[in-house]
Amino acid sequence: FKGDGGAGHMANFISAVRSRDAASLRSPIEQGHISSCGCHMANISHRTGRAGYDLAGAEKALPAMLLAATEAWAEFKSHIQINNVDLAKTPLTVGAELAFDPKSERFIENSEQARMANYLVEEAYRAPFTLPAI
Repeated sequence: FKGDGGAGHMANFISAVRSRDAASLRSPIEQGHISSCGCHMANISHRTGRAGYDLAGAEKALPAMLLAATEAWAEFKSHIQINNVDLAKTPLTVGAELAFDPKSERFIENSEQARMANYLVEEAYRAPFTLPAI
């Protein structure tokens, strides 16, 4: 981010929403949408995953393709150990392996976890935080 290192990013977005002036955004809204989707999808995978793992159990439960990212997994294990995280008190959650269709912006329903993931995408909002109908 130019200028303030991103400190005013959220304020810029809120200001643009309030003014209804998309031209005042520092970045195209679609770019923000795509960027935030990754975070939302990770959260949904976590929420539809399974809890209760220690490090060895989590490693066995992770899909093989994710374990290929050995550097990230090694850093995670190091982080757990350095910070004295007691996995008996705070066990790990392994997120659900979900397939996503970017065109429809929905998870491909091939499991109960994927059905629940789509429910979370369409989660009911509470007034006054509802989205306008398009």
